[in-house]
Amino acid sequence: MGREILKAQLRDFNQIGQRADREIQPRRRDKYDYADAVKSAYGVFFFQHPSMLNFQQDCERNAAKRWLTNNGQRYGYV
Repeated sequence: MGREILKAQLRDFNQIGQRADREIQPRRRDKYDYADAVKSAYGVFFFQHPSMLNFQQDCERNAAKRWLTNNGQRYGYV
């Protein structure tokens, strides 16, 4: 079942990319087809490790803490 879903999505992405190639490509001289770009972007998001989101959220929290600490000391909030 999962394989059929992936095949259907890839088929849809090929159609989207081919349509973009027909509509946009004549004005551009890219090395890669739009279908390849769409499938690559999908692969990055689909196969991304779930902990990556946690890592990004931790980085944002730590940056906010550093900002508050640095600016809080500077302006007398801490």
